[in-house]
Amino acid sequence: PIGLQRILTNPDKKKRQTDFLSSIEVLIVDNANAIELQNWDHMLTVLKHTNQIPTAMHDTDFGRVRMWSINDQAHLFRQTLVFTEYNTPNINNLLSKSENIFGKFRFRKNVKNEESAMFKVGLKIRQIFNRFESSTPLDEPDARFNHFKSVIVPSLSKSTSYEDGLLIYIPSYHDFVRVKNYLHQKTSLLFIDANEYSEQKDLTKARALFQQGRRKILLYTERLHHYRRFDLKGVKNIFMYGVPNNPIFYTELVSSIGRSVYDGIADFNISNVRVLYSKWGALALERIVGSERAPG
Repeated sequence: PIGLQRILTNPDKKKRQTDFLSSIEVLIVDNANAIELQNWDHMLTVLKHTNQIPTAMHDTDFGRVRMWSINDQAHLFRQTLVFTEYNTPNINNLLSKSENIFGKFRFRKNVKNEESAMFKVGLKIRQIFNRFESSTPLDEPDARFNHFKSVIVPSLSKSTSYEDGLLIYIPSYHDFVRVKNYLHQKTSLLFIDANEYSEQKDLTKARALFQQGRRKILLYTERLHHYRRFDLKGVKNIFMYGVPNNPIFYTELVSSIGRSVYDGIADFNISNVRVLYSKWGALALERIVGSERAPG
């Protein structure tokens, strides 16, 4: 998508092209979940320019042009196929906005308990799911942050079974910046962060300080884990600011506590995983706990 985006929005108007997408009749979005972790805005830009009326003639034989295309109805006849390993609100929204006169079909697999990420962890560790209330999806980021400030942070400030080894996993980069600024400006917690924009030397330093216990908390983003898949050391407790979209991430992160137990620096009876969620995160949650246990 980024290659198409550069052509469609080129600052040089002479090099900008959009007409080549005007006659698309079959649009296939493959690996939509991977595209979302790159830059979803590029995908939206491509869709915005697809099936628009051309700006130039291009030696067109108008005797062969269909009337519905002339009437700016080409998008109604386009067949759109979206393939993804798992569903997300962004992908759902893409399908909802794709119009077709023959309707839409969505195939979704129910997640059995034995297929859920929580079941596949294979460790006897306490996994706690904390729900917060949010009236609309637009209000959810603020409601999540307010719950974090009022409920979660006070518990982090108190002494726990461990003095270090807390991994805070944050799916959204915007939420990551918000949490980082708050912890830095409003608390005295010793933490360090690792995100997808960090340089390699900073990532190495952050992981070393966390493993050595010189920083009690490590802020860690979903996109960084997607691209680097770090095998984090020194993790004793995990707090997930949001439910991971990819269930594999949940299994991999929780398994890092198992490594700490194997290394003799943690205990399954003391360690725990806490996940913050709202009703708007039901799609991701059912991949973690199974369709039956996920709230509607």
